[in-house]
Amino acid sequence: HEALATAEYDRLFGARNQWVLGIAASRTGQLESALDCLERARDIFAELGVVEPGMLLFAPDLIEAYVTAGRLDEADEFSAAFERQGAVLGRPRACAIGARGRGLVLAAKGELDAAQAAFDDALGVDETWRVPLERGRTLLALGAVERRARHLKQARATLGQALEAARKTHFARV
Repeated sequence: HEALATAEYDRLFGARNQWVLGIAASRTGQLESALDCLERARDIFAELGVVEPGMLLFAPDLIEAYVTAGRLDEADEFSAAFERQGAVLGRPRACAIGARGRGLVLAAKGELDAAQAAFDDALGVDETWRVPLERGRTLLALGAVERRARHLKQARATLGQALEAARKTHFARV
């Protein structure tokens, strides 16, 4: 909050602080606050005309917050737009995040086979450009869907891979 208060002169810095506040609110179960912060980050980046997916680090967190809040249309629209922008600009990470978002929406709708296919799409993209954090998030979502589909042995293996990916990130050591 202190950093945000000093960010008036730098809107980009302010947007990134909104993202961090959104993550903190999300992790402490304050979904409405998380959505408010993450949407503010999205809006500031849009006002600044930023289209580079690599700058929009809030995107996966906003997608997950939308899904958690049951705002599936918004999650679906944002995921699709992010995936399209990633394809246009040749950004595999954005394509993987968008495909994972599609999977999260499908899973929330109970379309488990389609969700698994979307997660497989995300993992396929990630094979060409590995980012352990994003790969771990996708594997975690896939494992949860496999468990819901009662593919317990497969879910256990996938969740084990998610844990291993988390261990490879610097975030796992924080």
